[in-house]
Amino acid sequence: MRSLGCLAVVALLFGVLSDVPAQAAGKVTGRARVLDGDTVAIGKQNIRLRGIDAPEREQLCKPLSGGTAACGRQAATVLKMLIADRPLICRIIEEDSYGRKVGFCAVEARGKDPAQELNRAMVLLGWAVAYWTDDFKDEEKAAKAAGRGLWAMRFQPPEDWRKSHR
Repeated sequence: MRSLGCLAVVALLFGVLSDVPAQAAGKVTGRARVLDGDTVAIGKQNIRLRGIDAPEREQLCKPLSGGTAACGRQAATVLKMLIADRPLICRIIEEDSYGRKVGFCAVEARGKDPAQELNRAMVLLGWAVAYWTDDFKDEEKAAKAAGRGLWAMRFQPPEDWRKSHR
């Protein structure tokens, strides 16, 4: 009976500690909060998805069908849906001038759901553009050709939008 009590305590601690971000050299893992379409937070660590740029939360776009769309919020929602409350594994490449870690993040595989690289998925779905590197130029071309996400709208590139709203 005593060993069952110890086992219960270990199981409880494991459950609690599994949500604590693990940070190794070049790697951050844990449950994430979506800050916007290209940035997540794991614990107190903000992580910018490398090679992509998504609209800012306040950014609006104009669907080709007319009207206005909150494309910045839509991009954040898509990222949240891709994560689907699964833990992330982020391979950190560098730190930016804002003190954020910058890297490639993927959701862990769960059941029949395979692991998925978020940076690539956001560009391929059209909710982010390739940025700063050539890592996702092919995915951007495919999204643009298919008219997915932002490519179904008139939008100001996020970098330009930020410059005009400082």
